[in-house]
Amino acid sequence: MKIGFLIGSPASPNTSQDTPFKTFLEGKGHVVTYIDDAELLTHDYTQYDIVLVSETCSVGSGYLNKIISDKRPAVLTENHFYGQLIASSDATAFLSYTINITNNTHYITQPFLLGDLQVYSSSSGIQGVYNLLPGTTELAKIGTNSALVVQEYGGVRYVFFGPYLGNVLTDIGRDLFYRSIEWAVGVKKAIINIDTIPVKGEIFINVVSQGFAPVSVEVDAGTYTVSFGDVAGYTTPSAQTITVLAGEIRDVLGTYTAVVVARTINVSIQNTGNTAWNYGVGCSICKNVTGIDCGIACDGNLEMDLAPQSITLSPGSTGSLTFNFDDSGLTDTTHYAIVKVWREVSLPLTNCLDGEFTSFTIIELISAQIIDLTII
Repeated sequence: MKIGFLIGSPASPNTSQDTPFKTFLEGKGHVVTYIDDAELLTHDYTQYDIVLVSETCSVGSGYLNKIISDKRPAVLTENHFYGQLIASSDATAFLSYTINITNNTHYITQPFLLGDLQVYSSSSGIQGVYNLLPGTTELAKIGTNSALVVQEYGGVRYVFFGPYLGNVLTDIGRDLFYRSIEWAVGVKKAIINIDTIPVKGEIFINVVSQGFAPVSVEVDAGTYTVSFGDVAGYTTPSAQTITVLAGEIRDVLGTYTAVVVARTINVSIQNTGNTAWNYGVGCSICKNVTGIDCGIACDGNLEMDLAPQSITLSPGSTGSLTFNFDDSGLTDTTHYAIVKVWREVSLPLTNCLDGEFTSFTIIELISAQIIDLTII
């Protein structure tokens, strides 16, 4: 980018204001050319992509005429506008470390929270303006005055940037300044907001980790591949390739699916009595149950009740039943199966058996015995 930088004295640039901004921008790969403020009304600004106006310039009414007529975007740390752009009144510089972000929906301030933002490493002067002109938008304040203001006039963008001392700008302050330039010339970043459900997985953009969801990542316009890290117990969402435009905000959602494990409970029962019985057999799946409570199945921790079955056994005979289910509806914790056997469906429960998802020991019930119970 070619940048024309209007300053008070190109022969002796101000080391607090002019030199730091030039050095910073050249470090970004841009070509920065000092322009003497004596040429304010005569210089050909069309050769530049953007014009910067330093607070070191000596200005008077109408000094912006040539910049406006040449239709060059500009970022100005000078706060005297004489009602031509931005504001009709200028304020005395205010000593502070911070400016107050009042609007973070704009591209320039979008990465920052509302409220105080430290832009200086030490308390120093910050310019302000007031009596903003129609068509302007305030993004930040210093005291009661506006410290960061944007305006589009005649299809060209202008920014007033109040923290004019480049030598004490923090990294955040320099980022804010550079975003002001990007917006003025129309070079916008894109923002990709990425989240995952129902669990939070690790996020990768072009195989580089961005941390765990949710994340918001600022990128240049282009094509990117968003992929997701593995989470135990879930299938990983497929990678998504997206193309984002400058200034676009794109939302990406990755959905993890719980791995479904099919399980089978096999129950073998023997009638140990002298009378044939129609036994009812039930099975409840519980969480975090310790011990057997035949009166209150799962003791308030019921997660799944399997459909009860019945089996008729003559004295001394043995029969088998199978319960099938999957664990897709279960929470992520330790589970137990409670198997209940009773005589005749209408009779109350007489005894039960519980245990973790493994094999169970044999337990004797009234007139019946579970001789084998396995959970797969």
